[in-house]
Amino acid sequence: MLYNLSAITQETFSLVIEYIFYGGIFVIGLVILICMRRRSRRPVPRLAVDRTEEAIKKIDKLLSAVGKRGSEYTFPARLLQIGSDVGDLVLLADRELTENRNIAFEDILAAYQAAADRLAAVNAWDAEAAPEGLQAVKAELEKALGILKKLTKEGKKQPA
Repeated sequence: MLYNLSAITQETFSLVIEYIFYGGIFVIGLVILICMRRRSRRPVPRLAVDRTEEAIKKIDKLLSAVGKRGSEYTFPARLLQIGSDVGDLVLLADRELTENRNIAFEDILAAYQAAADRLAAVNAWDAEAAPEGLQAVKAELEKALGILKKLTKEGKKQPA
């Protein structure tokens, strides 16, 4: 059997060129997707507003559940979840202040830290005495939310 080596090498060369071409298209597509992801990130103030509103809603829900039957068993778990949310907010504000040097987050970080401190003082096993502490946590979060809303409102251009 006699093989035509020039035809095989030409086919191989053509196949390699096709792989390089389609591989290049794939790499360019990945680069475009990475750029789109980077541009589509939500701004930190808007993200902080949403997360703060969620934490306030969870506190309201927990306050309404205090005293109901069965809530004494779920109260510690819900309190830990709120503590996790407040901790995430503290980290978000701290990162924005330290890494991005956004000094507008200085007061917001202080309010989040005060909320975390007040939440740490709440006894998870005494649901009857918790509403005062939770109201203080909610007040601190609302203070931070007010600052954030002013910050996001100033960033938007108002139509004349």
